[in-house]
Amino acid sequence: MVSPTLRGLTMLPGFTGSPTEWRGGSVHNPADGGVYRGTITLTNDNTLRLRGCIFAPLCRTQVWTRIQ
Repeated sequence: MVSPTLRGLTMLPGFTGSPTEWRGGSVHNPADGGVYRGTITLTNDNTLRLRGCIFAPLCRTQVWTRIQ
């Protein structure tokens, strides 16, 4: 179940870029309530690499895989 405080929240606002890489946006982390600068990279048709940083080198990366 989705928390009522997270329902309707835009988690990845402000990104712009090409068909395979987006920059300049923010990453909202619901686990800690923080908002971080980020990049999104399409690594293949089914995989996104999402990277959020407080400031480099303090970054965390997640790989998101499309559900088949």
